[in-house]
Amino acid sequence: MVGTYWDNSSQSHGFILAGKKLTRLDDPKASKDTTSASGVDSNPGSVFVVGAYTSSKTAHSAGFVYDAAKKTYTDIPGPSGAMKVYGVARNDSGVIVGQYTDSSNVFHSFVLIGKTYTILNVPHAKATYALGMNNRNKVVLTWESATSFESSLYDIKTKKYKTISYPNSQDSNATGISDAKFYWFDVRGSRLPRGDQ
Repeated sequence: MVGTYWDNSSQSHGFILAGKKLTRLDDPKASKDTTSASGVDSNPGSVFVVGAYTSSKTAHSAGFVYDAAKKTYTDIPGPSGAMKVYGVARNDSGVIVGQYTDSSNVFHSFVLIGKTYTILNVPHAKATYALGMNNRNKVVLTWESATSFESSLYDIKTKKYKTISYPNSQDSNATGISDAKFYWFDVRGSRLPRGDQ
């Protein structure tokens, strides 16, 4: 399990909880205590955590990957033009998804394979937020339309978006996806498993 906690001074830190062992994460390039962890990929003998920190140099958010075996942090710089970058998830193949803002402070998302970025912008969306990914290279996205929040599934292989609609909902927010053809779908607080067809 990974996550973020705030100490008594309201400073944020990432953490890894493995059994009863709790490991605090603070990126060394962060301004004081501004690290958050959002995703984990663990295989036998390796644990990788993705997240973000506030840079002590730029005062902007920067993404990172933490290698627990080596105890090293590697930056996720984001695509060209990125101002703030947030690491969201990493799968067993090392594929990373995240979010970034441009110079107009508009949110976009990305897939990072090796050193190659693919920008994710749902067609006609005002903003696109990647919130999860599985080992089948499917990414769940929430996006902002002119009147509401909607959800989509992005297939990294086919590069196609599929809108996820829940009947009679005003807003929707797909927040995660498993490898077993199900994603978590949040409709105004309700979490329901839905098939990934």
